[in-house]
Amino acid sequence: MQNYANGAVSTLQIGGYVPGTPLAREIVRRHIAEYNGEDLDLDAVKSDPQKLRNHLQRRVILRPQHIEAAVEAEIARVEWILDGFLARGVVTTLFGHGGVGKSFLALDVAINVASGNDWLGFKNAAGGECGVVYVDFEMHPLAQCERVWRVAGAILPERFALCNPTNVDGEEQLFEELLLEKPDLIVVDSFGAYAGARNTADQHVIVPMLRQLQQFAEAANCAVLTIDHVTKSDANSDRETTPYGSVYKHNLVRLAWNVREVDDNLLELTRTKNNLQDTSSSEKSFQVRRYSTPDSIWHERCAIAEGGRRGAIVEYLRSVGDIGATVKEIVEHLEAEGYESTLRTVQRDLAALKSSVTKEGSSKTTRYKLRLSATTGASGDAPF
Repeated sequence: MQNYANGAVSTLQIGGYVPGTPLAREIVRRHIAEYNGEDLDLDAVKSDPQKLRNHLQRRVILRPQHIEAAVEAEIARVEWILDGFLARGVVTTLFGHGGVGKSFLALDVAINVASGNDWLGFKNAAGGECGVVYVDFEMHPLAQCERVWRVAGAILPERFALCNPTNVDGEEQLFEELLLEKPDLIVVDSFGAYAGARNTADQHVIVPMLRQLQQFAEAANCAVLTIDHVTKSDANSDRETTPYGSVYKHNLVRLAWNVREVDDNLLELTRTKNNLQDTSSSEKSFQVRRYSTPDSIWHERCAIAEGGRRGAIVEYLRSVGDIGATVKEIVEHLEAEGYESTLRTVQRDLAALKSSVTKEGSSKTTRYKLRLSATTGASGDAPF
């Protein structure tokens, strides 16, 4: 990682600040030098955005001249890699239940970014191929190779790499090795495995870990994508919209996406957080269908009501017409059709289908119907 001042202090050591130690004295000396403007001539780095970025990231206090320089050099703007999904200097999390297919999605993201492609409607804003390192804490890279080969369709981008974190001595060496790759994107799969024996429900553990990842993203000027889980007991609760463990796992990242299974090979991605100044016009929720053959695996974006349980809801409401149906009746119909459903999951599905579904009656006797515009298209054909 980058060193402060004379190189004696690493960015990863700041959490170990102890008053009276050489580290503490060095930090105080650096602060005084920064305050007096002795650390660096600002004019000397204004013409080099990367040097200016590095300089400003090392500072504790940003004064008006620093803010002005950052704005003029346009380094304060959000720099997207995938417009609306991944940005430089930002930690993004993709979370959902185990086995839902998060790793396949993350590999698909990584390989398309490395190839310079768009991904599921998110435009490639990096201007071409990117350096990507996939750090797999759950599987040995050799076991991951077949997955990568299938997702890449047997055409591997030159700037994609797998990392085996078990072959490094500690996190600081891992981050130094990753910096040498000059990455545009780092994927951490998964955050829980990365934490190891540390308690991810403890904010005193999670906050330093996420700050460390954020420091790395800023120092390397790359995006970091973490893969995380929700607990199985949260399947039908509001907690499915946050990762397992401390709330800071969701609060401290800038972008968060929840992935859940709608039906076999049909997933739904929902953006649960976007704290970036430059908000994207991308949809907050969309569905993805996974396709696989013995040689390849790929994903395609599809309409929110296409197939699966929500498609079955639309078809059922069309069949009952003006009579409509209560949530309980919809659940009973879905169960008869072989779909696992609860009152909560159906209510969530109906909320997602609000552009196509209307409701009438009081809260206890609410009946749902298809909107007239959703029943027939302009030519009289059903749009679903």
